[in-house]
Amino acid sequence: MNKCYEEFKSQVETDIKAYIEGKYPEAEVTFEKMLRLNEKIDCIKIRIKNSGPVIFVNELYDLYCHLQDYALFLTDVYEIIENRMNANRKYSKMANSIKTDFNINKVGICLINREKNEELLKTLPHRTFLDLAIVYKYFIGDEESLFVTNEICKIHSINEAQLYEVGMKNSRFFYDLRFMRMYDNIRKGFIENNIPLESFEYMFGKSENPKLSEWILYSQNEYYGAVGLLYDDILESLSEIFHGGFYIVPANVYECILCEASKDPQLLIDTIFTVNRKDSSASDFLSDSLYFYSSETKKVEIVNK
Repeated sequence: MNKCYEEFKSQVETDIKAYIEGKYPEAEVTFEKMLRLNEKIDCIKIRIKNSGPVIFVNELYDLYCHLQDYALFLTDVYEIIENRMNANRKYSKMANSIKTDFNINKVGICLINREKNEELLKTLPHRTFLDLAIVYKYFIGDEESLFVTNEICKIHSINEAQLYEVGMKNSRFFYDLRFMRMYDNIRKGFIENNIPLESFEYMFGKSENPKLSEWILYSQNEYYGAVGLLYDDILESLSEIFHGGFYIVPANVYECILCEASKDPQLLIDTIFTVNRKDSSASDFLSDSLYFYSSETKKVEIVNK
């Protein structure tokens, strides 16, 4: 029978502390709650000379529940710890490099929920957009990125206005922002998974008369596609497709779903709320709000419930 979370948390903290102190006598192990995007969660911090990995307890609990064998779980956890220790050495080197060698042309923008990240935003340069915050990421290589902090800005005498100007220019190309019919996006998935197109057309209709009218705004490079909401030309192009205003469903930080103005707004709001709690991970959450782009004002606004 699986341990409950609190029982598991107490046991795994004891076992990891014993393992670390046995293998790394110079290490300090602490247990605390840590701010992560959209949430504050239990974590185990391992520090050697003020540097070391963070292990999230909820992720360990998910692994334990999957394996359903605590002894087998511990074997995997010790391997995870060693991998994290090695990865941290690389991460620390990256973080330190930003303090000594900051290239503003590697900065991109990201949208996050403002209310859920109040504490985090105290440490980051940002500006408000609807119920969201525009923050900045520093890209190192093709996949790694770090938040640009107030500390980094102070070290390099950079202000938020500079980050915004450069970030807006960079992000369009870093992320390769695009929009496409939801119909075509799902069709592509059927093709990639070798599912007969006859099945797809039975469900969603033929291309010239599809059953889906929604579009998707996304990043071809699988970055923060929701930032497409900040580009006037993208919104105006979509307005031409919809022949006027349209609703915007903030699916997550990576993409938005765009719907015809004839849709029932309350149904969309209810769907957003439900999906955010059932299908979305906390770190991907963007907003519970429904937005509307007005072709008259050329602005995005929050739809009141």
